Amino acid sequence: MNSPSRYLLAGATVAAVLFTAGDFIGGAAVPSRQAVIFVPPDRLPMPTTRAIYRPAQDDRQAIDAALAAHGNRQNIVPTFFTDLIRTMERSGVSAHVAREVAVTLARNPKLDELAAMTIAGCFPAYLAATGNDPDTALADLMSYVQHPAGFASRIDPNLRILAPEMVTRINDKVLSGKDSAAELIMEQALLARFNPSLGARILVPR
Repeated sequence: MNSPSRYLLAGATVAAVLFTAGDFIGGAAVPSRQAVIFVPPDRLPMPTTRAIYRPAQDDRQAIDAALAAHGNRQNIVPTFFTDLIRTMERSGVSAHVAREVAVTLARNPKLDELAAMTIAGCFPAYLAATGNDPDTALADLMSYVQHPAGFASRIDPNLRILAPEMVTRINDKVLSGKDSAAELIMEQALLARFNPSLGARILVPR
């Protein structure tokens, strides 16, 4: 997930992720897919939930612990994940589930900022479209992004995520050793299906 090919500006490191009015900009590094603005996904019907007030510091402590578990070699700032929580809550995800998603993403050392943005950004719509429980939905999205070749053929065809030619492209990239390119194809497909407005902002056209 953190291959050098994913970075557009070599040697450029940004110290923080800036959030304004619920949109987030940039990241601790600038990958090949430029993160510009994060917006909540297009709303799909979701179960009614009632947010429970919880001091933000509780989320920060949980994120800090998750990052510390693997040393945070990518130097992702904790506020990146705490603001992912707020964004998911605004998209209709319950406070508890949003927190668990963000902590799980922070705990995974293989996910860079844009992979985490893709998963969190697609999660509300994916959850609604599949009707799965949150744990299963999150596990699916993480598997698709981290192992695109292995899971491309397992996606439910009713979800209309990958056309057959895209599956072929993913397999070709993996066979040629271009794992990051395969991940990008999968992420593009997920965003196009579940959060096209976010995809248009964080993926640089090629």
